[in-house]
Amino acid sequence: MFILKNGFDLRGKHYKQMLIKSIPDKLNFIFDDTILSVEKDLLLEVESNEMKFNEANEVYVSIEWDNLDINENGLSYENECLIDSLSEYEFEIKFAKDKLKSLIEMKIINLYKTYEILQKELIALAFPKQEEKNFYQWQNVRNLMDEHNIMFVQISEYPFINQLRMVNNNIKHSSIIDSNIKKSICEFKEQNEFTYESLDAFYKRVSCKVKLFLKSFSIELLNYLYFFPDDRIESIADIYSDRMDTSEIRKLIDILEYRNNKLLGNRINMTKFDVNSFKLN
Repeated sequence: MFILKNGFDLRGKHYKQMLIKSIPDKLNFIFDDTILSVEKDLLLEVESNEMKFNEANEVYVSIEWDNLDINENGLSYENECLIDSLSEYEFEIKFAKDKLKSLIEMKIINLYKTYEILQKELIALAFPKQEEKNFYQWQNVRNLMDEHNIMFVQISEYPFINQLRMVNNNIKHSSIIDSNIKKSICEFKEQNEFTYESLDAFYKRVSCKVKLFLKSFSIELLNYLYFFPDDRIESIADIYSDRMDTSEIRKLIDILEYRNNKLLGNRINMTKFDVNSFKLN
């Protein structure tokens, strides 16, 4: 065991509680901040070129093209420059929007990956004997939580996390929007392909829910690990009393009493450390 001089066990209950409570706050948006200036520049570029395109297009539609004998006289220099400008503005707008789309896709992928890492850390603390590779498989996580009656799907922010997962998987494999996403996610209804605008609206709606979900999930894990109201203790007692004989029950009681006394002894030695600072709110 890792014991500090003040008696604090780095593998003990209170340290694990502290870690589980702190993990949701590890979520940050550093990646978003890093690319923010590039994103703003591209948006300004789109706005500028759209304004130029609209101005040039007004001139274009005002020209009475049917009255011009283009086959005989060809295009005037001014009209040729006008058409070239319209083509250039259109290209620059599409190019900038494609780059914006790439940025928002990266933001979504980064957010979900960060969420996956933090979720894995939470589950690994709660279930250290489970293989961590399984924590990246959504159904495995759901099955594990269901097996231990831990709230997961029932958390109010779960639909946002699930939508983030679905969109993350979709944009990693195709620009064509999956039919289930079109049906279930409002930003993508009646769309065939993702756009910067739809992805950005989706990201703004769900990104603020990720930390809230992680906080709720961490509380559910803490309750599972450390909260034992009377009805839960009765349920545990029922499970083992139905399966163990008298001598085995006595042995279990003796082991629990021994470990409880040992734990109380460690707490007495923790004279320099305030255990109360790690009590759950």
